[in-house]
Amino acid sequence: MEKIVLVLLLISFLHARDLKHAALLEFRSLEAKFEQIVTTQDGDEISYFGRLQAKAPNKAKWDYEMPIQKEVFVNGKELIIYESHLSEVYRHKLATTEDFFSIIARAEAISSNKLAAVLENVTYFITLSENGLPQELEYKDDLDNTIRIIFTQVKANTEILDSVFVFTPPQGKH
Repeated sequence: MEKIVLVLLLISFLHARDLKHAALLEFRSLEAKFEQIVTTQDGDEISYFGRLQAKAPNKAKWDYEMPIQKEVFVNGKELIIYESHLSEVYRHKLATTEDFFSIIARAEAISSNKLAAVLENVTYFITLSENGLPQELEYKDDLDNTIRIIFTQVKANTEILDSVFVFTPPQGKH
């Protein structure tokens, strides 16, 4: 009898985990506040704070508020960074259209609230909250820095206009 109860508990646990992951696959948009913590190989840390808006299949806008203000736009195959304090705009063509939604689509459960996905030789770990929303994203960048992005006030499947992801340069900045 004890073995049957343990098996039933395990099945319930796995089903709940799969439901959380299945809910993630239904995401079409995501809005959240974030803290991005960059830890270098030497253990030095810097934190950035801001707001993220993302929309499937591959659009995102990161509004960094502290310690510096900048906007990062991802729209298809283009990355645009606007650093207002420097009055500079950087435009980069992206070699890939992989984004947060691609990571989620490839993610596999490794525990009840943690997923892992590998894209372009980078392993991403996604921690889910109790209600199945993304709570944290962690990975190592090309410089072997550990990047942790902690999400709060997460809203899924909200209506986000495409115009949010279009960068309009300030006058005289192209």
